Amino acid sequence: MKTSRAARRAAVMLSVPAALCAAGTARSEQALDEVIVTASRMHAPLTVITDPKAPRQPLPAHDGADCLETIPGFSVIRKGGTDGDPVLRGMAASRVNVLVDGEQLLGGCGMRTVTVRRNVDAHTWGGEADATYALGEHWQLLGTLAYTRGGNRSDDLPLAQMPPLEVRTGLNYEDPRGSAGLLWRVVQEQDRYAVNQGNIVGQDLGRTAGFGVLSLNAA
Repeated sequence: MKTSRAARRAAVMLSVPAALCAAGTARSEQALDEVIVTASRMHAPLTVITDPKAPRQPLPAHDGADCLETIPGFSVIRKGGTDGDPVLRGMAASRVNVLVDGEQLLGGCGMRTVTVRRNVDAHTWGGEADATYALGEHWQLLGTLAYTRGGNRSDDLPLAQMPPLEVRTGLNYEDPRGSAGLLWRVVQEQDRYAVNQGNIVGQDLGRTAGFGVLSLNAA
């Protein structure tokens, strides 16, 4: 009697996995409804060529991203009221390569100025000089001069972010009881500039005026 019950339990346990396998096979063979996807055929799906002068909307675009938004496949991530990043089919930032007049622009299109990074054929020359003269046992006169001039051969413009002529004249006094110094710094105006060109530090906005600074120290 015990043997017969054990055999029935084994038969039930074996039949359960078999039933589960059969159910899984039936589900895997179940036919899905037909799904139809319609879209405009494009010969180059990831390349879009457009003329920014062609009218696309009733009002002028706030920025480059606003203009691209009118092209199918583009959307815009707003970074404020008048600034945004173009998104092409889910790709944004450095994954979107925009060419404007042959220049590469990566990422956002600002409202005012779009930053373009490129190398130019540049040349610079200049020099520095300094001198020190002892006026006596405790007095010392010193002076320095520095000048750099640069040119951008690619655009036939002055090289941006070049420092103007700078002259420093100082008078120092020192004895065992203490020291003091006077420094007069004069910087010439910079009339050689390239508007909206520069480097990672900054850009030229226009002519800069000259200035002078008088410093006094004591210890």
